[in-house]
Amino acid sequence: MKKSILLATTAIIAAGAVAVDAQAVDVELYGQVNKGVMGYNVDGDSEIGIVDNDVSSTRFGLRGEQQLDHGLTASMLIEAELQGNASNALTQGAGNGAPAPAAAAGFLERHTRVGLAGNWGALFIGHTSSATDGITEIDLGPVADILNSATDRIGGALVVDGTIGGKTLGALTDNIDGVGFSNGGTVDANVTDRVDAVRFDTAIYEGVQGRVAYAQGGHTDFSLLYNKKYAEFEVAAGLGYVNYANNTLPAGSIRADEAFSGSLSVKHDSGVSLTGAYGERNFENKAAGQDDPSFYYVKAGYQWNDTGFAVDYANHEDSDTTTATTEEVKAFGLGIQQDLGHGVSVAGYYRNISVADRALTTEDDVDLYGVNLRVKF
Repeated sequence: MKKSILLATTAIIAAGAVAVDAQAVDVELYGQVNKGVMGYNVDGDSEIGIVDNDVSSTRFGLRGEQQLDHGLTASMLIEAELQGNASNALTQGAGNGAPAPAAAAGFLERHTRVGLAGNWGALFIGHTSSATDGITEIDLGPVADILNSATDRIGGALVVDGTIGGKTLGALTDNIDGVGFSNGGTVDANVTDRVDAVRFDTAIYEGVQGRVAYAQGGHTDFSLLYNKKYAEFEVAAGLGYVNYANNTLPAGSIRADEAFSGSLSVKHDSGVSLTGAYGERNFENKAAGQDDPSFYYVKAGYQWNDTGFAVDYANHEDSDTTTATTEEVKAFGLGIQQDLGHGVSVAGYYRNISVADRALTTEDDVDLYGVNLRVKF
């Protein structure tokens, strides 16, 4: 009896949903689960943790669009992130062989925005990417969700001991991507990868698209994107500029002024690909001897059928803007990824990171390694 009532109720709800859907936006459910095992060796402390890969995090969302009159298209996107042990938040244990867990799993707003598009371009409003988000992570090659210019996405909370001053890798690396950053001199505590913003994207013409955004707090950024195929080569590139509002820190404090960044990626039909990125951020009221942070990144990859290989190198200088110390971080990585079909892939990686205080000519090393299994839906 109860089962019959349940079935009848379900049928009524479904019928109502169909009736409403005829006049509403068509919605699609999507997402992925990306879990892995990460090991690290920091100053003799070797431990292994179970993590979410923060380079391409566990997430799910709803997206949809609806054709309107006058050639307009309305769209919506709601996306949440769920990470129990993010690979950029796991910290060293107390010498007992167990790493300290990251924050407990919880839903985080990743994207929530609405949009209106036409043959003139598209306008987006909400919590979403600014114009320069991802501008240094344009990558046509393989293993991009394991190895890319965001060095701190894996192992970013690990503390480098010794004469470098016990700083985290996240504080010492910055790929100058987007409006937000969190390694000192922060312009806005609420600004991260995605921001509350209004963004306008132009229509794409001959592979070229422009973007401009105004983020809450007064920060503005601009970018120019390019993607086109030339015979056997595909080329993708982006250039970005950020102008920070100078009204969020007390007078006399170190504050971000502007940032320049971009990336270029080329892929050949043979499977060979090359990627490069560069960025720098300028600050006002720096201490004596303190330099502006900058970085560069190069990567070579090869895709052979369903198997991808990649090797990369990153160099970050003076990313910690809270002190006048002169740091240099060099990161060398290797990665392999196997596509198993139907949105399932498995990957393995190794990265060696050396952290140097150039003033003291000292150096500390960090070794990171791991495997990931990603299932998309």
